[in-house]
Amino acid sequence: LPLCCPTLCAPKRHRRAMPKILYVCTSNTCRSPAAATIARAHLETIGRTDVEIASRGLTDRYSAWGSGPDPRAEKALQSATGLSSAGHASSKLTAQEVDACNALFYFMREHIEWIAGCVGKAPVKRALESGRLRIVHPPDGIPDPFFADDAFYGEVMTMLQTHVARSLDQVLASAHAFEVYRKAQEGKSRLTTR
Repeated sequence: LPLCCPTLCAPKRHRRAMPKILYVCTSNTCRSPAAATIARAHLETIGRTDVEIASRGLTDRYSAWGSGPDPRAEKALQSATGLSSAGHASSKLTAQEVDACNALFYFMREHIEWIAGCVGKAPVKRALESGRLRIVHPPDGIPDPFFADDAFYGEVMTMLQTHVARSLDQVLASAHAFEVYRKAQEGKSRLTTR
């Protein structure tokens, strides 16, 4: 997949005012809300206020939509990072969100099929072709701790703490590199038209 997300890297006249990054997991109660919380904290640390972060789920089989963070995930997140996802309410991913986001991070390879089952194959195909669909911590992703013990929740939160910021930085760096290149090309075209 290309590192540059065309919609995030587009010239300013074509770019949304605030790029949107989505984190998607199974039920939107463990990994994705924790990842979104970590991503927001990371953006604050690096002084980026121009990026919107959201999280969504793919099924309400394990918890109803509108549920808060899994208590075990919340405890592990606080323990690993000092952060909290309090106030989060789970919600289902939509096709419109897949098309509108600048990058969509998922956590396990099988999530691609689940995303397609949730929103349809066409939005997933467009997101894959544009490089907007990315796995956090390739090649295998970050496993779901839902059926595991508290210690494993801690391990998952530690993985998220390490890899969410890294993957977000890659998207932001690609966007910055594209913007520098675009400005250089504009400068060259101005020189040749004089």
